[in-house]
Amino acid sequence: TWVKAYTFDDGSYDNCNSIKFTARRVAPYSDCILGLNHTNGHPDCFDGDPDDVSEFETAVMEGDSIKFYCCEVGTT
Repeated sequence: TWVKAYTFDDGSYDNCNSIKFTARRVAPYSDCILGLNHTNGHPDCFDGDPDDVSEFETAVMEGDSIKFYCCEVGTT
């Protein structure tokens, strides 16, 4: 499931500027996350088009939302 980063806000504010919330996982990553697909399509020499982001990259990159996986249930 995807969760928006602002869900984790507990009343943050800035008197001078707006605030942008982002979220990301903190390393070290669980076996669940390390077991996700790290492959990002074909090697560059065989692929002239940009590839989609791998599932592992999706799990560890910073963004305005964070994806939680079923394999994370019951882990810390």
